Amino acid sequence: MRLEDVSTDVLEEATFRAIAKLGEATNAAVEQEVADELELSTKDRAARTPNETMTTLGYRIAWRRTTLRRNGRIVQVSHGVWRVAEPGESPPEPMTRTEASATSPARTVPQLIPWQRLTVGELLLAQRQVLRELRRRKIIRGKGAVIGDLAEWLVAEAYDGTLAPPSQKAHDIDLADRTRIQVKARVVSAEGGAGDFQLGTVRHHDYDLLIAVLFDDEDVTVLDAIEIPRELVERRGAEKNGAFTLHMNPTTIKLLLGDGATRITDRLKAVAEGLHDPAGVLGAEPAGGEPTDEP
Repeated sequence: MRLEDVSTDVLEEATFRAIAKLGEATNAAVEQEVADELELSTKDRAARTPNETMTTLGYRIAWRRTTLRRNGRIVQVSHGVWRVAEPGESPPEPMTRTEASATSPARTVPQLIPWQRLTVGELLLAQRQVLRELRRRKIIRGKGAVIGDLAEWLVAEAYDGTLAPPSQKAHDIDLADRTRIQVKARVVSAEGGAGDFQLGTVRHHDYDLLIAVLFDDEDVTVLDAIEIPRELVERRGAEKNGAFTLHMNPTTIKLLLGDGATRITDRLKAVAEGLHDPAGVLGAEPAGGEPTDEP
């Protein structure tokens, strides 16, 4: 069977059977078992995601595990280890602040709040409260553009730069050597639709570098990040009325890297790791106190 012919439902059930068969199963073991059951070719087993950090099969299975967990069919034993849920087994109790501070939030937050039990109104309220707290911690600056603000913050930290005032439309970050950086970010879903890779239009030319950041739609981790000189944006981008757009699919990224762009994925991931440091996330109050603008 070809991987592209495997439906979501078929893959989900194959994932569940693999975990049931293996007992306490690691991600790698589940992927191997699923590949064997579906009789996938060597080519399909080796196919990689656009940023080449994991296999396409492993990425699709990760989404199916998420669904299985949300539906109460499997539970996470530890990081990257799963087992079938026992009959009547309840979801884990929410962790206290002290317990959460002893573990990486990236691994515990999905279990802290029973999202499926909340009403739509409660979910909307939670979203606004989360945005307000992120603004208070100075991770984001606006009221809704979380991904864009997060990308700008990561790049500013990685380059030791200063965020430009919101009124500055041409670029987002100033460096000490007067280099001006514009940041564009996109969220890539599991399906990886064509629209996921198209950056926002570059309408202003008062910048030196464009940093394109791709985030994972499931856990908001950095999938890929490319530093692109302005002249390369204008050479490789699609131009219309003096504005440029770039489609950051694997083919374009390969061309850009061959023409002088630089992959900075690891650099941004290193900064992003600090977001999961309990001392930084749950520790001292940042300067400035509560924000004055209400959600």
